[in-house]
Amino acid sequence: MLGLHFDTPHGTPLRILCLGAHCDDIEIGCGGTLLRLLEERPDASVHWVVFSSTPERKKEALGGAELFLAGVREKHVTIHDFRDSCFPYVSLDIKDAFERLKREVAPDVIFTHFRQDLHQDHAFISQLTWNTFRNHLILEFEIPKYDGDFGTPNFFVPLEGRHCERKIRFILDTFVSQGGHQWFSADVGIAAAWCGIECARAMRRGVLLPQGGLYSDVGRPTGGKGRKIGADPARRPVEGCLRHRALSAATVPQPPVEVVASPSVPAGATAP
Repeated sequence: MLGLHFDTPHGTPLRILCLGAHCDDIEIGCGGTLLRLLEERPDASVHWVVFSSTPERKKEALGGAELFLAGVREKHVTIHDFRDSCFPYVSLDIKDAFERLKREVAPDVIFTHFRQDLHQDHAFISQLTWNTFRNHLILEFEIPKYDGDFGTPNFFVPLEGRHCERKIRFILDTFVSQGGHQWFSADVGIAAAWCGIECARAMRRGVLLPQGGLYSDVGRPTGGKGRKIGADPARRPVEGCLRHRALSAATVPQPPVEVVASPSVPAGATAP
């Protein structure tokens, strides 16, 4: 597999921008990836932005950011209060927030929602991410829910079991207001996609990706012949997004995985 290394000039922090529509989206979508990345790069500078909240949810979001960003040298956490589920109808105000953000930070890597997410708030934040940051590395993540809108991954981040365990524990301990939802449980977190178990099977058996081509923003190959890659990458869990919904978590006996995808990364790329 191809590796992706975040090499910055000596003494220069890795600049990370995390964008979530709702107060637990970043943690659920790419929490394991962030735990690993920040473990390796504690010198990072992180801007963590959430666009919808209530007073109760804001308190939880600040607590979640504190847990996931513990030990980071520089962090900036912003929690907006745009109306939940109505982002397309307050688009100008959210666009203004993105324009202000663009003037504040020049990130090396951005984590945002999957563009084909069927939740209107998620899709809108992804659209504005690509519209605003046109010359940046953007990695998309997914949020498990009833819609069944997982895509097809083309970028994998290997994780250790401790990353997955901490991710799920932090989410369950922090976002207690969500405890009444059927999807808010450790079982769903492991099996449905908080740690991307759908990808474990594909990674261990090898997956077909286009040779010499890139994946488009909707997770489909842009061209090239198929080649088998990614079989059992040291048997480590992987985190990310754009997972293929055809893979059944119930039939996967392997440890969980999380996947991150971006059309700007060669197919089959993986963090080392």
